[in-house]
Amino acid sequence: MAPGSSVAEIVAAAYPGLTDGMQRLLRVTIGDEEVLPAIWHRVRPKPGTQLIIRPVPQGDIMRNVLTIAVTVGALALGQFYGPMLAGSLLGLPGAATGTLASLASAVITGTTLLAGTLLINALVPPRSDAKDKPTYSIQGLQNQLTPDGVVPLVLGKIRSAPPYAATPYTQAVGDERYVVASFLCGYGPLAMRNWRIGETPIERFTDVTLETRQGYAADERLTLYPQQVIEEALSVELKSAAAPTGGPQIRTTASDCTGCEIDISAPSGVFAVNKDGGYQTFTVSINVQYAKSGTDDWVAAPPIVISSKKSSALTRTVPIAFPERGRYDIELTRTTLDWDEADQSKKEIQRHGRTVWSVLRSFRPEYPIDFDKPLALAACRIRATGQLNGMLDALNCDMASICPDWDAASQTWVVRETNNPASLFRYVLTGPAITYPFTLDEVAALEDWHAFCAAKGLTYNRVHDYEASVLDVLGDIAAAGRASPQDSGTAWGVVIDRALDTVTAHISPRNSWGYQGERPYTILPHAFRVSFLDETNGFAKAERIIPLPGHTGPITVTEKIDLPGVTNPDQVYREGRRRGYELQLRRDTHTANQDFEALQCSRGDRAQLLHDVLDRTMVAARVQAVTTIAGRTNVTLDEPVTMEAGQTYAVRFRRDDGSSLLRTIQTAPGETNTVVLTGAGTDPAVGNLAFFGPSSRESFACTVKGIEAMQDLSARLTLIDHAPEIEALVDAEVPPPWSGRAGGEAQEPAGAPLVAIIDAVLSQGALRPMRPRRRTRPPWWW
Repeated sequence: MAPGSSVAEIVAAAYPGLTDGMQRLLRVTIGDEEVLPAIWHRVRPKPGTQLIIRPVPQGDIMRNVLTIAVTVGALALGQFYGPMLAGSLLGLPGAATGTLASLASAVITGTTLLAGTLLINALVPPRSDAKDKPTYSIQGLQNQLTPDGVVPLVLGKIRSAPPYAATPYTQAVGDERYVVASFLCGYGPLAMRNWRIGETPIERFTDVTLETRQGYAADERLTLYPQQVIEEALSVELKSAAAPTGGPQIRTTASDCTGCEIDISAPSGVFAVNKDGGYQTFTVSINVQYAKSGTDDWVAAPPIVISSKKSSALTRTVPIAFPERGRYDIELTRTTLDWDEADQSKKEIQRHGRTVWSVLRSFRPEYPIDFDKPLALAACRIRATGQLNGMLDALNCDMASICPDWDAASQTWVVRETNNPASLFRYVLTGPAITYPFTLDEVAALEDWHAFCAAKGLTYNRVHDYEASVLDVLGDIAAAGRASPQDSGTAWGVVIDRALDTVTAHISPRNSWGYQGERPYTILPHAFRVSFLDETNGFAKAERIIPLPGHTGPITVTEKIDLPGVTNPDQVYREGRRRGYELQLRRDTHTANQDFEALQCSRGDRAQLLHDVLDRTMVAARVQAVTTIAGRTNVTLDEPVTMEAGQTYAVRFRRDDGSSLLRTIQTAPGETNTVVLTGAGTDPAVGNLAFFGPSSRESFACTVKGIEAMQDLSARLTLIDHAPEIEALVDAEVPPPWSGRAGGEAQEPAGAPLVAIIDAVLSQGALRPMRPRRRTRPPWWW
């Protein structure tokens, strides 16, 4: 603009054709000072001065604050939606076109966001499932060998396949093969029950021995797996020196071992057959010697002799005890002729005895588990022959954490099984899984949260067998209990997301500055998609589709959210619906700066917010005088308020002690500085902060989401809508019946035949049954 232009000329140049009636929709500021419309024609900014023109929405629609988040999406999309949003924001009839569209798009551009992104601003942000590997494999629950892995921490009640505590190995007893394995269930103590292999109870198997240790300090060691065993699977063909590829075979044991075992297998058995087809005994001999690795001091061991007349596979195990600990070379030499390599067609007796060195097993006398904290363990020895398909890798059971749990009846913490998030939160901070456990004095009182979780049916069930920070684990547990962790500086506690009646802070332009508001705009999905382990179906993986509140019709657009540790289908539904209500009822984020008054606030507190940017009918003032005339209390404010006939109004006062006082007032149409209190209640005092507005909402109820310290004891407060109705709406939700089934019917139900079958004929008034005959398929031309 040319130097010397007035504000009115600048506005007219920026928005040609703007009517006088639209001037009330604009706010002009130079620096921190507002230029009122009445003096626009007289104010001429100096050269180089920055002048800002913003629209000022009116009425309740001012909840749509001026700063709209531009986070995700293309600029073109924002420019497309900008004018249309402006028409909605400013409460103007019709589409925003022409001059109005130009005015609106000058300050309003919006883009669409994913619904999950919006939930980041919630008091309890959504959690992501940080677990790298799934509990279930494609085949189902699987035991895994995880050297140097994380010790599982079982929280709540869950079904799990524990990892191996040591490498499983096999044993040959006669012609039967057994599997011996130990399992690390987690930090103790744990309750373990309902052991299964796959889906079959372990009691259904034969020749099986199972022993468990709950994880107490006084537990004895496992007896089924008392020492370290290093098993190496081999497939070394043993042939005599007469065969072209025969001769001695040498393999080396593990280091520092005291002994070993050698498994010799005969895949086709060891037997002889005479000309009449009768089986006879045949013997295979194998010489054994060993020497310490790196030396030639060979020591002969007793030879391996296998005598049998069976044509089925068999295995023989031979132990060797070494004179001292170390690493040894083992040499096996077959001395029996390899009849399987020869032509025996003309022999009266045909001999068979192909042998394979199948396993070399090394032993160390030390206990296989070396850990400084009590662990819940299990060991199993089971006959694999005829029962298992290879190794024992699907052993699982139901587990439950045993830790202090709040008992409301006795008002004490009782050690027992629990899946209440409050008890598990306390257990993580003070239990064995944390490197430096906190003392009970460093953990805030959680009894109230425990009662809240119990009343709402909130539970947490999960195996933490992956690397994660303590804060991440606490965040997952707290989120399942509708809370978020908080370190007050003296103790760890939580902030519960629930409806509050007590108002802690009153925020207005009178005691704050630098207000900003934000509302992201989004196209919401039709439903949330939640994957979880279904506790009603053996903790099998399941997925539930949860429609957003208010959605009707088919569901074609879904968005995935995670609810870690939530395993109850009804709880999954309610928590998904709660997230939907949050998207709809907590859309705005407010920030404001306060001086030392911010010290009285904590995360999760309720605050009342008033700002003329949010609603021009609301006024922030202070009480100048309180008088009582003829039984009526008159309160004089230092700011004028405007009332309209037919409307009702109220004033909220902040008392000297910080408490909140809400009083209705008598409607006096027009502008006034004095209001008359109505109804019962105490009177305010001079100097009290006053919030004037409609009786339905004299100010906005908010929740303190964050507090950022600034200089000179000031702080920046981040607020979100309190929306107390969310809790009531969620409590009223009735989850639909859940079966866990996915998909529709695979085929038409059997019943009605495709072709009619005649069973009887009615002729001349009599029912004559037909002669029974064989039913056949209809001919091709039917």
